[in-house]
Amino acid sequence: MDTAVGLIQAYLRLNGFFTVTEYPIITRSRSGSRTLTDIDVLAMRFPGAERWVSEPAQRGEALPADPKLALGEDRLQMIIGEVKEGKARFKVISLKHVITYLSRYLDQYRDVFLSAQFKDEALGLMALLVKLDLKL
Repeated sequence: MDTAVGLIQAYLRLNGFFTVTEYPIITRSRSGSRTLTDIDVLAMRFPGAERWVSEPAQRGEALPADPKLALGEDRLQMIIGEVKEGKARFKVISLKHVITYLSRYLDQYRDVFLSAQFKDEALGLMALLVKLDLKL
């Protein structure tokens, strides 16, 4: 997976989204099938979705979403996104914001994430940097 796509996926997951990345768009013709392109990120967030983490006493805690996303809690939300590493032509959330947000979020909730193991490579790397007290 592309590094930028991985960072966006980690960011969206921390904000309560279910994600699918690099989804292929396939066409059929008389000569067979071929991939036209792919969608970098498909993401869905269900009403009231939160990032829930367990505490040692199994009480758990809901962690807040990024206010910049302006999430509505009362409706399903869907993102079909193209990830660009350069300057965006539309008003979107930049990769710089995503990296800064992930770094601050993991640092702010470090007590929760210190014992966590991550299957997500981008989020795992960011968490490792926080665990090692390294700043970006």
